[in-house]
Amino acid sequence: MSPLRGPIAGAALAFAFAVLLSAALWKLRELRGTVGSARACRSQGNGPVILVQVVQADDLKLVESACRFAEEQRGEIVLVYVIEGPRCLRRGAMLKQAEQDASAGLALAREAVLQRGLPVRTVIWRDRVMLHGIAAAASRYHAHVVLSYSPSRSDRGDPEAPAQAGS
Repeated sequence: MSPLRGPIAGAALAFAFAVLLSAALWKLRELRGTVGSARACRSQGNGPVILVQVVQADDLKLVESACRFAEEQRGEIVLVYVIEGPRCLRRGAMLKQAEQDASAGLALAREAVLQRGLPVRTVIWRDRVMLHGIAAAASRYHAHVVLSYSPSRSDRGDPEAPAQAGS
């Protein structure tokens, strides 16, 4: 073995270590910039994102609750209408009546939110299952709070549900 072989291998190893260390430091520098921008957004008063499920055009109870919460927390409201597509149709199939109902319901809910001067976004979400659509929309819009309707026991056809008055 040559006497120069050991120092050359050591120099190559030191060079590789220096390159890896500088790459790691560069990556940390980039991450520090994103954390700083996240802090800046939070310090400007941006509050939580509140996702609200809109089901019927005339029922705005959840929207009103979300507005009260958003006023306190200075949050943004995302109104979501989930259209459940039947499994027998392809995913992109046109459901005109459902889309018209969604547009009408979201328009009324949007007006209710805008009257209070709050930031609002409206979304028509298509999915096979209602709850999956709500969860996917909450994930997509990074919602901190989700307000959704829960069907009553009588709506699900539960035999143990108490009978409705007047039925």
